[in-house]
Amino acid sequence: TDGIPNHINAASIGNIVIGGNLETDIAIATSRPLARFQVGGFFKDATLTTKGDVGTVNVGGLDHANVFIGTKSRPKDAGDFAQVLSLGSLTVRGVPGALHSFIASNVAAARIGAISVTGIDRIDSPEKFGIVADAVRSYNRAGGPSSGPLTAPQRFDGGGRYSLTIV
Repeated sequence: TDGIPNHINAASIGNIVIGGNLETDIAIATSRPLARFQVGGFFKDATLTTKGDVGTVNVGGLDHANVFIGTKSRPKDAGDFAQVLSLGSLTVRGVPGALHSFIASNVAAARIGAISVTGIDRIDSPEKFGIVADAVRSYNRAGGPSSGPLTAPQRFDGGGRYSLTIV
């Protein structure tokens, strides 16, 4: 939180569990899976990239942050995924006292199991943001739509600059 860029570069990491906020870029260089990425507060102003599957991402909030699984940027089509990798589940729970918990952030993986999000700030970004996948098993947004399997290319649950996009 000191404004100095921080980085963790590792061949593999089994679990990342942080009780408060995390403002550190994390790059995992091999295809070994990351079982759990858990942040009690905000994952903020940082990017997680991995070349392996991820079991669960469970955060209080995402604030100008990215979680890229099998890609290095927000995909525009399925070919932008370097590998067909999976994210088992994504949960954005909310942070006590925070008005929004999903702010100008991106999550991308070719395959995503269950998504549960709350507190989306639909306008705090000059660019499109949200979740991008080739297939999603289930989606639930607090106060918004829910859906079973999503596999056809579409912009689902779009509003403002946020969307769940199936490529």
